[in-house]
Amino acid sequence: MSTKQRIAVALGVFVLLGALAFLGWSYETKRAAPGPAAGAVTVDVTSPGDSGSGTLREALFIAAAAKGQATVVIRTKTITLQAGLPPLV
Repeated sequence: MSTKQRIAVALGVFVLLGALAFLGWSYETKRAAPGPAAGAVTVDVTSPGDSGSGTLREALFIAAAAKGQATVVIRTKTITLQAGLPPLV
């Protein structure tokens, strides 16, 4: 095999590998990302109090009543409890 043929084959292989890498990257970026599960609930804790709207106690009751997956997000630095919390299931 002559030098020109070797260069042509090497260049062809390089272009083919580049095309495969681009196709893999393109597929990965366009693939659908998984969304939240059906029936998923997210509850934000925004109050540092023990009872009422936005409290940890309310969030736990909402999460316990959810039919699917529930996520409790705490957005307050402190929480002051006056009684024990309901059990986590």
